[in-house]
Amino acid sequence: MCPAKHVLGPYASAADAENALQQVQQRNEAWEAEDARWAGESS
Repeated sequence: MCPAKHVLGPYASAADAENALQQVQQRNEAWEAEDARWAGESS
């Protein structure tokens, strides 16, 4: 297993790095909603 698989980044700034996990969560929610729409689970 590659350790790099568990690393986020690099980031353009310290602020970007500090907000990384929030951004990951927002993207995951958006992708899950898109998957649900694609699968016909929501309108």
